[in-house]
Amino acid sequence: MWQADSIRTRCFQERHDSFSFVPLEYNRLSGLGGDNLMDSVAVDAKRILLRYGAPIGIMDDIGEKDRIEFARAISRTPVPDRGERLLDILVEHGYLDPEVAEATAKRYRKKKRRSRKSR
Repeated sequence: MWQADSIRTRCFQERHDSFSFVPLEYNRLSGLGGDNLMDSVAVDAKRILLRYGAPIGIMDDIGEKDRIEFARAISRTPVPDRGERLLDILVEHGYLDPEVAEATAKRYRKKKRRSRKSR
């Protein structure tokens, strides 16, 4: 009887450990745990900034908190205006020279005109 109880206890303990391990592993892989979530948000923010025209050369100068703040501001802007708005934000915070931003903004304006003419 004692041996059967110890086997039952050991099997229950192994099952319990394996079940409790799965959610922890799931959280680690899906980025639901503390540091991984912040890393994921920072990576997404960097992608958003690059997608809407932030120069690669200044990305290292922009801190994670600023990247996230800028990406959130961009996401609240209408899609056609996001590139120009990002350039404005970068100039306001001193990450980009106004001349460079103006030259880049001209390209966005040309793209807008082309897309409107093709409709």
